[in-house]
Amino acid sequence: MADMRTKMCTRCNKKKTLLHFTKNRQQKDGHSCYCKSCTKILVKTRWKPDSTKKKKAQAKYARSDKGRRVLRNASYKHRYGISLDVYEEMFNEQEGKCKMCNSPSDKLLVVDHDHITNKVRGLLCQRCNCFLGYIESDGLLIKLAKLYLRGV
Repeated sequence: MADMRTKMCTRCNKKKTLLHFTKNRQQKDGHSCYCKSCTKILVKTRWKPDSTKKKKAQAKYARSDKGRRVLRNASYKHRYGISLDVYEEMFNEQEGKCKMCNSPSDKLLVVDHDHITNKVRGLLCQRCNCFLGYIESDGLLIKLAKLYLRGV
């Protein structure tokens, strides 16, 4: 049965059923703040594709040292709620080593965080982060791996 709950569009100020709104995980209720018809109008009027010249300038900036730092800072803030400065502090505290296996990394360490609480636990190498991702999502997997290794 269709969901008959309603929501107010913040652009046209009309109350509509949730079927008239696109899904958006970033919103508390899981739906966009604009209805589909208002979004369509906005796309046509405001969000025009960037010109080639502007795209080239953006790509050049993204390749620059300052641009990379700005983009990494924005990414860390959006994903984990920490700044690039906090990341660098953690990196220095861990002496550039993975917090789990303690091996030095020649690449950037990955920010490990709890996917439920979003709390940052530390910086890990790619291998340890992937390993944790597998066992965290399926605790049975580590038990089966132990049984397998004992049988070998």
